[in-house]
Amino acid sequence: KEYMKEAVVEVMHHLFRLGFENVLCGYSEGNRKSKRLIEKLGFRPFRVTENAWQKDGQPITEYTGILSREEFAALYGET
Repeated sequence: KEYMKEAVVEVMHHLFRLGFENVLCGYSEGNRKSKRLIEKLGFRPFRVTENAWQKDGQPITEYTGILSREEFAALYGET
C-alpha cells in the first residue's frame, strides 16, 4: 500500500525544508524490504560498511544510500 514510502517522503520534505542538503538512509544485509523501499525512493548507493555489526555471531554488512535536495526535488517536487 506504500504507506511507508509516503511517510518517508514527508519526513524528507521536512528535512530539506529545514536546510539539509542530503539525506542518508541505510539497511542491513538481508533486509530485502528496506532495500526495495530505499531503491523505490530514489536513493543511490553511497557507502558499504562490511562487518558493521554481528547477529548470532555472524558479521552483517550495512548499506547506505544518499539522496540530495536536487534529486529529491526532481522526483517529488520542490521542498
